[in-house]
Amino acid sequence: MPAMNRPARANAPSALRDIAEAPSAIGPSSYEMKVAYVEQFFARPFGWWSTLAALCLLLLAPLLLANVPPILDYPNHPARLFILAQAGQDAEEVTR
Repeated sequence: MPAMNRPARANAPSALRDIAEAPSAIGPSSYEMKVAYVEQFFARPFGWWSTLAALCLLLLAPLLLANVPPILDYPNHPARLFILAQAGQDAEEVTR
C-alpha cells in the first residue's frame, strides 16, 4: 500500500513522524482486512457456490413465499410476443 501523502510535522517525535509517513507500519487497516477476507473467501470453490446458492434463493423467494405465484399470466406474454413478431406475415408461412 502506498504511503499517504501527509506532510510530517518537523517538531513531532521521530516515532510519530514514522507513523505519519508510513501508516502500513502499524498494520493493515480494517478495509484491507475486509478485502483480504473477501479475496480468501472467493479463492475457494465453496465461496462461489455458496454465493450462487444464496442469490438463487433470494431470487426465488417471491415464488416460494406467495400463496398464488405471480406467474399465472406467463403463457400470455410469449404468445403476445409471438403474435407481434409474426405480424404482417402470411398465416401459412408462420405455421410451417
